[in-house]
Amino acid sequence: MSATGEHTNRLARASSPYLLLHQHNPVDWYEWGDEALERARREDRPIFLSVGYSTCYWCHVMERESFSNERIAALMNESFVNIKLDREERPELDEIYMTATQVLTGRGGWPNSVFLTPGLEPFFAGTYFPPTDRPGLPGFPAVLRSMKEAWRDRRGDIETQAESVVSAVRQHLGGQITRETSAPGPPGPEPARRSLQELGRTFDPQWGGFGSAPKFPTPSNLFLLLEFGAAGQVGRRADDELNARAAEMLGETLDQMARGGIYDQLGGGFHRYATDREWKIPHFEKMLYDNGLLLEVYARHFGLTADPQSARVLRQTADFLSRELTSDEGAFWSALDAETGGAEGAFHVWTRQELRRTLGEEDFGFLAPLYGFDGKPFFEGEHYVLHLPERLDRQAKRRRTSESELTAELEPLRRRLFEARAERPHPLTDDKILVDWNGTVIAGLALAGSVLGDESMIDRAVAAADFILERLRSRGGRLLHAWRRGAGEIEAFLGDYVFLVRGLLALGRATGEEKWRDVAAEMTREQIERLADEEGGFYASESRADVLVRSKDLFDGAMPAANSIAVLNLLELAAGDEQGPWADLADRALRAAGPVVERVPAGARTMALAALRWSAAGSALPSADVSGANAVTGDPGLGRHDLEDEARGRVQISARAGAADDQGRRPLRVTIEIEPGWHVYAGYQNEETPGWLEPTGLVGENAELDSLAFPVGEELPAAPGREPVLIYEGRVEITGRVRDLGDSPHRVRVRYQACDETRCLAPVERVVIELDQNSR
Repeated sequence: MSATGEHTNRLARASSPYLLLHQHNPVDWYEWGDEALERARREDRPIFLSVGYSTCYWCHVMERESFSNERIAALMNESFVNIKLDREERPELDEIYMTATQVLTGRGGWPNSVFLTPGLEPFFAGTYFPPTDRPGLPGFPAVLRSMKEAWRDRRGDIETQAESVVSAVRQHLGGQITRETSAPGPPGPEPARRSLQELGRTFDPQWGGFGSAPKFPTPSNLFLLLEFGAAGQVGRRADDELNARAAEMLGETLDQMARGGIYDQLGGGFHRYATDREWKIPHFEKMLYDNGLLLEVYARHFGLTADPQSARVLRQTADFLSRELTSDEGAFWSALDAETGGAEGAFHVWTRQELRRTLGEEDFGFLAPLYGFDGKPFFEGEHYVLHLPERLDRQAKRRRTSESELTAELEPLRRRLFEARAERPHPLTDDKILVDWNGTVIAGLALAGSVLGDESMIDRAVAAADFILERLRSRGGRLLHAWRRGAGEIEAFLGDYVFLVRGLLALGRATGEEKWRDVAAEMTREQIERLADEEGGFYASESRADVLVRSKDLFDGAMPAANSIAVLNLLELAAGDEQGPWADLADRALRAAGPVVERVPAGARTMALAALRWSAAGSALPSADVSGANAVTGDPGLGRHDLEDEARGRVQISARAGAADDQGRRPLRVTIEIEPGWHVYAGYQNEETPGWLEPTGLVGENAELDSLAFPVGEELPAAPGREPVLIYEGRVEITGRVRDLGDSPHRVRVRYQACDETRCLAPVERVVIELDQNSR
């Protein structure tokens, strides 16, 4: 806000929380639109374009230092048409002008400060500029004066520079797919293997992640690791070494992230990135898309490993989203700011005195080594960021207790800290609802709810999907991009379609309801109508006069590239609809992307992953057994884990254990509900099982099962050369008793194989109850 508080500019009419932060600047700000662009053309004025977002720390700094300064604002107003843009509302413009900044400077970031001709061509750019000159960095007033003089005295040089920059931007964004020689066929598995090998060369074996500081939880990296790591569990012999290496890198990275300061150990949810190699000190903003995508990653990891730490992350992150980023209508807001009162991390960090005062001396001494504040402060002098130097299960073992007992002992102390923190001033919430970011959370919650057996997570995903499908539509019925305070605006971009469709497909698998797949197909048809390129793939947005380049999103960033997600969606749709256009569209998109994927697979990892799945099906449309776009384990090989994911959707299981008797045995009841048209093989007790089938059975993990009673089952007509077998259809119950053994976790799993009249899915073993929590 300006020092006097006397100014109110056009941004007071904006809907974006980021733009509203600048409504009292003395700068004569415009939103991006006809009014500003027409003035620039009419007056032949250069444009100063400032691009940022509401939780951007350095955006806030520049707002306070420069845009609230009367003297600097006067320089801006005198010579430029000043436009403020929320990158999250107009991602296609953000991509164009960030690419221009990278072309001009070799680097990028936000705030993105770009000077344009009235024809919208960039000729000078930077990121943050201070209010006065600093060594190696000009002050913003000096930049403004220099640009004014250059526009007046060296116009020809500026126009030549602008033409060169536009050419480079067009080549990168507009030509990254279609302006290269088309490949004779889709790329094979080799780009994905090369991309994985490149990750291996940059992997940090001590702290997980890739490279040194700063470290980002880049989803495209983690999805590729999941793809190969899952394949290793089903015996893809040709890639055994790669599969094992991928599983190792994935496990170490997810462990370090879950224990680090990048993860909010009190409130759940992930911060944007870590500023250090050890994941201890984050950049404190919390973005919706990070948490949605990481929900999916940790859910798939839990599906592979049943790791209790992944389960902890899933539950706490889902609770965080529900508590702090859920609108009254059930959709999800965009972000929480990094700073409070101008200080980054102020809401999250602790001094030693604050911890002692909140916990008391005894509990302080108990918790300090567990949550990493027993040494010297390590954040901005006197502060700690809570983190787990060691996994809780290992700490419990060293203390000669169980993890569940240690967790129970920690919980009231965590709650005390959480409640004390809640009394502090809260960071700003960016309360706009974005379709693409909501799609990531819909997918993540649907998958997490499936693997944990938590229907409430799936219900939250359904509520968000219902809101978007009902309210984020234009008058003509088309999907919109953003919603805030009762109004939807801006027609959807490619990212909105593909991440929403990804979420809808995940909901279809989680609920078993075909309607979600039908809506996903409907949304994809609209995507094709508006954004398909006849040469293959999809444009990021429709053609518009104010958009310099119609880009095609192929390279991964903080989110996987939209064209790559589009291909994965098409593969899944094709698996259940052989008559639809999906397979042909996937084939053409992969062929068009082939040259780029072959040349720079590390930049297009998600498209390389899509090519890997396609090639696993013999370069033809995969049938339902390799749909796998969001499978729990993401197997790229024989499709087994994709089949496992389908098997989870065909069979619903619940379980409950009663009170223990004097010998610790608890009555157990497992209910299995099988989708019509499907069956599972019956449980065989005290009989020899035919070696070619997988009977339904119960398995105890640190738990003893006895007195199990299986229904008899119905006889299935025998195939030639085989004996008749018994199956279960509809609803069946298995009863027995269970007793805890040894350390936690104490779990019961159900193993089964689901089949219909034409095929059998992969055998599945699912955790159906954690006895430490009584029921799942």
